[in-house]
Amino acid sequence: MPFLLNFISKIKHESALRTLARVQRENTRIDLPFEGMSNTEEGAFLRPGDRIDLIGTSGSGKSTVMVEIAKHSLIHSRSHILYFDLDERLVPLDDNKFHLFHLKQGQTPSATLEYWLNEAHANFHVLWVMIDNTSCVDKGCWQKIKELQTKWGFILLTSTPATAARALDFDYRFEMSVTKGNEIQMQPIWPMHKDAFLVRTTTTTTTTAV
Repeated sequence: MPFLLNFISKIKHESALRTLARVQRENTRIDLPFEGMSNTEEGAFLRPGDRIDLIGTSGSGKSTVMVEIAKHSLIHSRSHILYFDLDERLVPLDDNKFHLFHLKQGQTPSATLEYWLNEAHANFHVLWVMIDNTSCVDKGCWQKIKELQTKWGFILLTSTPATAARALDFDYRFEMSVTKGNEIQMQPIWPMHKDAFLVRTTTTTTTTAV
C-alpha cells in the first residue's frame, strides 16, 4: 500500500506541475533586455516553455548575451536560473538564485537537471535553464530535457557553435556575430529572418564580446 500511495501522490504531483506550467505559459510574458527587440513587436516577448538558440562562431558573444539575460532576470524576477557551463569558463554571478554547473566526466545536463528539479530543489521556481555550448549534448539528453521542460515550464536558452547547428525544434534562433568595432549583434533567423541589431541592454551601453 505505501508504494501505491506514493505512486498516486507522484502522479498527482506531476499532473499539477504540468497544469501549472500550462497556466504560466498562457499568462506570463518575459521580455529580453535588448533595445533592438522592441516590446511592441510580435515575438518580442518570451513565454515559459519557449526554446531559444544562439548560433555563432567562437567569440561571437553567445556567452556574453546569455549572461546579460541572466543578470536581467535576476534583477526583475525572484525565480531561479540554472546555467550549465559546458566550457567551464564562466565566473558565477553573485546571486543565490543563480546556480552554475560544471559537469564532471560521465555527467549529463539532463540527469543533473532532473535530479535538481525533482529531488534537490523541488520547491524552487526555475524560470531559465541555460546550456552554454550544446555541441556535446546528444539526442537522448535533448529528449529528456524537453520532457523536463514540459513538466516544469522553464525557458530553455542554449548556445551552439555555428559548425554544430542542428535542426532541433527551437521556437527562436539568433545568429550571433561581432562587428569591426567589437560590438555584438544578433540576427533573428527563426521563425522569421530579420535584420541584425546591436546588443544594447536596457540598462547599459553597447555590449562587447568577451
